Amino acid sequence: NEYLVKTGRFRLIDRDHLNKVLKEKELILTGATSADDTKALAGLLSADFFLVGDLSEATIIKKPMQVKKHVKKGKVLKRDKKTNKVIKRSPDIITYSTNYPYTIKVKISGKMINSMTSEIFDIKQGVGSKTVKSKTPLTDEQLRGYLKPMAEKSSKSLIINIVKDMPLSGTIIDIENGKIT
Repeated sequence: NEYLVKTGRFRLIDRDHLNKVLKEKELILTGATSADDTKALAGLLSADFFLVGDLSEATIIKKPMQVKKHVKKGKVLKRDKKTNKVIKRSPDIITYSTNYPYTIKVKISGKMINSMTSEIFDIKQGVGSKTVKSKTPLTDEQLRGYLKPMAEKSSKSLIINIVKDMPLSGTIIDIENGKIT
């Protein structure tokens, strides 16, 4: 959402404040407000297109535990003076490390809809994914903690895809429950 605002082509409106705006619109329609208020509200609510986004995929893939063997050669204790070959060495040190890899992927599908005709003007997707490696298994709660940042990443990806392909500007009313309205 910040990306849209930074482009200078969109304005962001909080849905909580939309009800106040709609009440103001009712006052304007009854003629109880000034011409300046009417003009400001008309500019705020006019939109040729709406972007609606849906969370189309949110997956967490748990891959099998990976075990890696690490061998550190033992120290040289004695060498042959003539050939410099190792005669005696301390035992090798062998250690194992575990790795629990996870892939978190979130995909948001967005539709740009013509507000006059309800025709779908364009469909785009945004994807956010991340591979996480942990030395210990992660709980479901810990893994779910990665979903919100990936949803934000996929929202930004969707918005970038829309903005770069469309010469539009407008107002974002809200992003709620994975839907951009």
